[in-house]
Amino acid sequence: MKDIHSHVLFGVDDGAPDIDSSIEMLRAAKRANIDVLYATPHMYDLKQLGPIRSAFSALKPHADKEGIDLKLGFEVYYGAIASIGADELRLLTLGESSALLLEFDCDMLPPLWENMVIYIQRAGIDVIIAHPERYRCIQRNIDIAERMLELGCELQLDACAFFGRFFSSERRLAEKLIANSMAAWIASDAHFADDYAYFERAMRAIGTSKPISGNIPHI
Repeated sequence: MKDIHSHVLFGVDDGAPDIDSSIEMLRAAKRANIDVLYATPHMYDLKQLGPIRSAFSALKPHADKEGIDLKLGFEVYYGAIASIGADELRLLTLGESSALLLEFDCDMLPPLWENMVIYIQRAGIDVIIAHPERYRCIQRNIDIAERMLELGCELQLDACAFFGRFFSSERRLAEKLIANSMAAWIASDAHFADDYAYFERAMRAIGTSKPISGNIPHI
């Protein structure tokens, strides 16, 4: 099973603070039947590349020992896109794939978000939208998610969204996106080892151990 969104790399963002925490997360991921894990630290500036790659190199042998194929990707914040050229964008895809995990603000989408998606796609990169169930504009208007799909994006839901308060906006939207077959991926978005319990429960509830659609076969 694949997890395409995690903050398992230590000391680079708000995920694992140290390598021991990263190793604990790897073990929790393995217990959740994950054998391919994408480390996707927040990416705001290309200056982060050096420290992130160093952390990845240090953690990779531990992942191999746990039987996990650890791959490097990024959760790319939309605000960084304007300053990143097409060639540099290709450095930020998920592993060896042509897919990029794109994150927006929860409060609002930027006015030209569609242009941003098209810019990324013209660089030969597929777009996966991270946790759209959090975005308040989509909570109010699911047509925005439909528009993302029309543009060729895929939607990735966070497992924990399904276990929030029963009437929470995030949970209602996540369940609606699943019911309408609009989501392609469920991921852990794990910041701590305990987050993998949500991932495991979500996959059992949905009844699949694979991406819901997996329209990007090379991930």
